[in-house]
Amino acid sequence: MMKLLTIPFLLILIAITVDDFGSPVDPGEKKCLDCHAAILQESYKHQPVTINCSACHHPTGKPHPGGKEKGFRLEKEIPQLCYTCHEVKNNKRNVHPPAQRGKCMSCHTPHSSPQPGLLIMYPVATLCQECHDLDMTGKKSRHQAVADGNCMNCHEPHQSDFKMLVKSDRPTLCTSCHENIKALTSLKTVHPPFERNCLICHSGHSSDEAHLVTLKTKELCYGCHEDVQADLQDLQRVHPPTAADSSCFTCHSPHASANKKLLISEEKKLCLSCHGKPAGTETKNAPDVAQTIRNSKFLHGAMEKEGCSGCHRPHASKNRDLLSSCFSPDFYTVASKDTLALCFNCHKPELIEQPITSFSTGFRNGQTNLHYVHVQGDKARNCTVCHNVHGAQNKFLIVDKIRFGDWQMPMRFTFSESGGSCSPGCHGEKHYRR
Repeated sequence: MMKLLTIPFLLILIAITVDDFGSPVDPGEKKCLDCHAAILQESYKHQPVTINCSACHHPTGKPHPGGKEKGFRLEKEIPQLCYTCHEVKNNKRNVHPPAQRGKCMSCHTPHSSPQPGLLIMYPVATLCQECHDLDMTGKKSRHQAVADGNCMNCHEPHQSDFKMLVKSDRPTLCTSCHENIKALTSLKTVHPPFERNCLICHSGHSSDEAHLVTLKTKELCYGCHEDVQADLQDLQRVHPPTAADSSCFTCHSPHASANKKLLISEEKKLCLSCHGKPAGTETKNAPDVAQTIRNSKFLHGAMEKEGCSGCHRPHASKNRDLLSSCFSPDFYTVASKDTLALCFNCHKPELIEQPITSFSTGFRNGQTNLHYVHVQGDKARNCTVCHNVHGAQNKFLIVDKIRFGDWQMPMRFTFSESGGSCSPGCHGEKHYRR
């Protein structure tokens, strides 16, 4: 019976000798919070403080308060005292220096705080900027998370396996918020910097440029595409859309695309969005190629197979019309592999070099090479006198009319399986048969 009575007696004794927060006291002695009430006046309270002050503080046996020697000491030195309850924060690849040095109180208060996480300052960005100078004054664009003071949206406060204490590697970190950008990773062509690390092109905090890019668009792109920069600076003929500072994005997507070369739409469609207007309107001297294509029964094979870039360079060229190789613009041109080099990227030069042939061309009378006949002598004609380079109603891209000065001279071309005929203004009707 005595043993049964002992337990309630001890509980009563403990209730008498322990104050509201667990600090050992003698009956009638002041409680901790009678003097230290201010330590718990804030909204967020350190859990041990609300239960038992002696969890962290241990009496030394000296009078408290009073005397030169303190009446209480910490149970352990910081950070070991913190690690009694909190997981050790120095076992990952990158550790925040204050945590690594055990300076928990650099960021946290031990008793209570008006801020979550018992931070000594809030918002988080204010505390971070005590050590980290983000220099965002006057910046044109700011990362929304930074502007909102939410550093911990991207960074771990104590340690991380990734550089800069970020929560995950890039681009995974960025696409965790930018879901619309994440969807682009499944497209056919992905920009390598976007695939590797968003910070190759973007600043994580702020920038003088739109969209947090680190440099002006052209300057940024030239960092990798030095060949394009050299072309635009050194070559005589430059594609007009490349003049603007953000011109790269006129044709290219910066992240990913369903098309080759990161084009914002299929190549031919993209080109015709400008070259589908009459010359002298919005696009200076650009022929209405779209109309030619719409009205043509036959299209140039090079364009169908390679697109516009089969014959034209998209940025700059030393040749007229941004052609990739030389092609004389003159009506009368002595044909050679040099003056008509563009054509011979696909066609064999024997087409114009052999006066007699049975295989170099189908445009022959017997074995007389009629191409050779037309491109030799003082009145040698350019290919474009008879052929339209984009498309035509007639087979072999033969034009219906030839511009001769102000005269639209009719071609009157007919075709048969064994040959054909033509009756233009420059000569009477002639027939050929292979």
